[in-house]
Amino acid sequence: MNKILFFLTAMLISSAGANAAQCTIVTQTEFSATTASALALAKSNGRLCLIVQNKGATNVYVKFDSSHTGTEGIVLVPNGSWEPSSVPNNAIYIKSASGTDTVTIEEGVLNVHQ
Repeated sequence: MNKILFFLTAMLISSAGANAAQCTIVTQTEFSATTASALALAKSNGRLCLIVQNKGATNVYVKFDSSHTGTEGIVLVPNGSWEPSSVPNNAIYIKSASGTDTVTIEEGVLNVHQ
């Protein structure tokens, strides 16, 4: 019975990996986020994957389509990252909670391995 369970588990892991999608980074940008909301990425219908990483010491806020009026949007804690499962093609604005924080933004294409 243990051999059958092991075999079935191995098959599930193997088949899950066969259809796994991976992001191939095309552009990487180091963005300096300040307390003033700024456009970090323009709208892009070709954006298929996105990774945003806060390398700074304070929270940063990620918002779509228009600049921040407060602290709205997705909050990235220091050393935190965000990789959406449904990638937005909207313009992306970023601001820091205080001071200046470095944010790495990576965009790319999606590769599906079969």
